[in-house]
Amino acid sequence: MTLWQALNRAAQHGVIFRSTAALERLSKIERIFFDKTGTLTQLPLRLQNIAVRTDLMEESQAGAMQNGLNQATAALLRRAAAVEELSEHPLADAVVAKARQANLELPIATEFRSWPGQGVRARVAGTAISIGNERFMTASELALAEDLARQAESW
Repeated sequence: MTLWQALNRAAQHGVIFRSTAALERLSKIERIFFDKTGTLTQLPLRLQNIAVRTDLMEESQAGAMQNGLNQATAALLRRAAAVEELSEHPLADAVVAKARQANLELPIATEFRSWPGQGVRARVAGTAISIGNERFMTASELALAEDLARQAESW
């Protein structure tokens, strides 16, 4: 019972554990090292950058602006936020908040499914939308374009 209370309290402070075993292992940690960037995540999380495959954009989409975003970026964010609105993942809130900040009207997502710790999938306007980590996307037979992978690394 004490472990479940600890998990609940950690969640209230934005710390999510996948299991009680992870929390138990935490008690044995003597030192913590951070990577060279020295950055730590602060809540609330914010979506700072969005990259869209330019080879999929029509020329009219690349330049036309909608609520501070080009049309292709707005369309991508609208669909992603529609799916993430149904998710309980902390990063989902950042995607939805960015769409709301841009005053984007979100379509309805259907057939929502979640794989905790991996990703989510739903249909938006008949199109399957998958959002998740690299392992999830690879398992879904979706590859990240090389130019987008380089862009993500630079962020």
